[in-house]
Amino acid sequence: MGQSDRKPELSLLIDSIELLCLVPTKPLCSQHETTLGGVGMSSNLVRLTLYGLIVAVDIDLRTLVKEQLGDTRGVVDIFVPELLAKIRDRAARDGLIEDADVYDYLDFPDAIQTLRRHKEALDTSMARFIEKNSTELERLTPIRNRVMHGRPLQFTDYATVDSFVQKLRGRSSRWFPRVLEFENRIRDNPNFVYSLDLSRVGSQSDRIPHNLPLPDYDETGFLGREKETAELLAACRSNWPVVTVVGEGGFGKTALALKVAYELLDDETSDFEAIVWATAKRTVLTLDDIQTIDGAIQDSLSLIKSAAIQLGARTDEDAVMDEVADYLNSFKILLILDNLETVLDPLLTKFIRRSSGKSKILATSRVGIGEMSYPFRLSGLSPAEAVQLLRATARVRRIPDIYKAKSEVLRGYVTGMKLNPGFIKWFVSCVQCGRQPDVAITNPKTFLDFCLSNVYEHVSTAGKHICKAMIAVPGRHPLAMISYLSGLNGDELQQALAALQSANLVSMSSALTEAGSETVYELNELPRLYILKNHAPSGNYALELAVAKCATV
Repeated sequence: MGQSDRKPELSLLIDSIELLCLVPTKPLCSQHETTLGGVGMSSNLVRLTLYGLIVAVDIDLRTLVKEQLGDTRGVVDIFVPELLAKIRDRAARDGLIEDADVYDYLDFPDAIQTLRRHKEALDTSMARFIEKNSTELERLTPIRNRVMHGRPLQFTDYATVDSFVQKLRGRSSRWFPRVLEFENRIRDNPNFVYSLDLSRVGSQSDRIPHNLPLPDYDETGFLGREKETAELLAACRSNWPVVTVVGEGGFGKTALALKVAYELLDDETSDFEAIVWATAKRTVLTLDDIQTIDGAIQDSLSLIKSAAIQLGARTDEDAVMDEVADYLNSFKILLILDNLETVLDPLLTKFIRRSSGKSKILATSRVGIGEMSYPFRLSGLSPAEAVQLLRATARVRRIPDIYKAKSEVLRGYVTGMKLNPGFIKWFVSCVQCGRQPDVAITNPKTFLDFCLSNVYEHVSTAGKHICKAMIAVPGRHPLAMISYLSGLNGDELQQALAALQSANLVSMSSALTEAGSETVYELNELPRLYILKNHAPSGNYALELAVAKCATV
């Protein structure tokens, strides 16, 4: 945190708690736009609730130090010399020189440690509480840092804070009045936290410059994907100049890329000199519609310009590509290009080929970008992770019929949603708004359009012939059968199948036969549902192909 933003942060914390009886009610929504540390972020109900609760704990702890210890001894006796020097220096930077002011500059863990050091001077019940719950208090410190410093939340963050708050009820309630006042207000009206303003909270002074946004998984924290996170981190540290996270829409490509980017940002051993984020995302998904983002990037040149602005490079069309490429070749920069499939064209391909020097390009895309990139393929969650995500999202959204349901019921739901995280979150939103679960799963046209319309529209005519043939005759088919059903052969067939695999519409595997094994192809589940609902072949066409296949058996 910078020198000048400590006091504004403190006043904001106090103001936030004092807002308890003043804030107007706002309608419940899934996201509330605000800013943090000058970087745009999306603060949802969970982050804002955690913010308010942790702020209250922070202030109550500082108050306890002052009231329990400050009334009977001086600051020299309360604080160890190193800590006293630190908090006096912080106060002096804001023009405060009185010892009575230094309590407001205590860090969260310093307040806990100070109370533990002087437990013999505390009220008996207070001392007993601190001793018994010191481990839980210490667990709040990294959560506080994630909330206040604009870091992604972890899966257990909300549960950890909530568990601690519930322990405060009863005999300990008098020590944490602000926490319980805030928690009671949440019980009465969870929506009021949308009136809390995080815009003046100071971001931590990161070791390298970056413009990373907060991810959209704050509701539940980042869940699972430990293996994928480790493997993508290794890929980003490898010699591959370009790594592309490839997968179907809704699989969490952007979330994983951001998770890894923040890991690298906080890794003291990482030698990246800057992390630059640029996104070509054009649309957002609602319950019944796909909305266009105002001012969204529309072409590859605009995406490169977005990166140039963050690097401080020239942005005029004649020079921008060379400028950014020179930066990437001169410094070690992690450039993250999100939703690349919306702007993939020869100009962007040329730029990526030119920028293969010291830096690393990490891209997310629903389609592969060719041999110049290491393809990191992302699939759906495991069944256990998918159930966990469904239950956690429903709990945050307060839908007991879902989060209290038996695991076998939820497994049926997530299987119907193809273990797709985006599908699961959209499904919960539908149920939250009154739709029956079975209806939401069996009629997901809006979600399918969001995930696949901009991919399928770029499929070649030959590729669409193959897709329709595989819809008409489901199952896994060898190359010869696909050639027979689609009427394609030779290079045209091979190129079309390669493009369909690159777009994650078709998957390839091996199947055992009497002669050994052979390569077979199958239409993936989400593309199958999308094509059936939007571009289904006619009944006669399907019947003709089915008869044709039978004739070959």
